[in-house]
Amino acid sequence: MDPDYTDYRLSLSKSFDGGWSVAGIVAGADNDAFWRPPVGGLSFANGDTRELNKPVFIVQAGRTF
Repeated sequence: MDPDYTDYRLSLSKSFDGGWSVAGIVAGADNDAFWRPPVGGLSFANGDTRELNKPVFIVQAGRTF
């Protein structure tokens, strides 16, 4: 198996009056075949397996002073 992988991120942001901004971001990685979690999972809370390469959606809001 090949350990090479690619991280990706796509984001859209909008600035508003008063220094406020908001962004929507999709991030993830490829190559699930090599970088999969070990059997038994990675969560200390309940033993569930987490998908490390699974795409995630992030909402970010902020304000500059």
